[in-house]
Amino acid sequence: MCQRNIRDEANQHILSLWFSLQCIFLLPIQTTAVDKLEKGQNLTNGETLVSAGGTFTLGFFSPGVSTKRYLGIWFTKSNDTVYWVANRDDPLGGRSGMLVFNNEGSLVLLDVSGRTAWSSDFVGSATAPVAQLVESGNLVVRNGTSDASLW
Repeated sequence: MCQRNIRDEANQHILSLWFSLQCIFLLPIQTTAVDKLEKGQNLTNGETLVSAGGTFTLGFFSPGVSTKRYLGIWFTKSNDTVYWVANRDDPLGGRSGMLVFNNEGSLVLLDVSGRTAWSSDFVGSATAPVAQLVESGNLVVRNGTSDASLW
């Protein structure tokens, strides 16, 4: 009698575990694409911003077999179709680079040594800058939640 109760409890635990695993595997996998970069955050190799509708992606890339790295915006459905390149005249060597806001609130692309390879260089300063990749393919810099574009 005692062994039967233990066996029944074990079967209930196994059934419960099996049911839990089925629920986990049947749930849709959801990923949230990020379309904004705020002061204090950075974007590095392998990370991207994706416009809200998923049409455009901003990130680091190397064209063809090149080892030079660029920061650009491309059509998400076709990685080969680059829409805009920030550091076209100053590619990064190696696989390191970082997109970040500097102290003045300008968006800057830094190489591995901390040298600025590209900057948004807008006039004025922003206390809470936010860069957003919008669905039109533009990278827009605003101050906080303001609708006014700084760049």
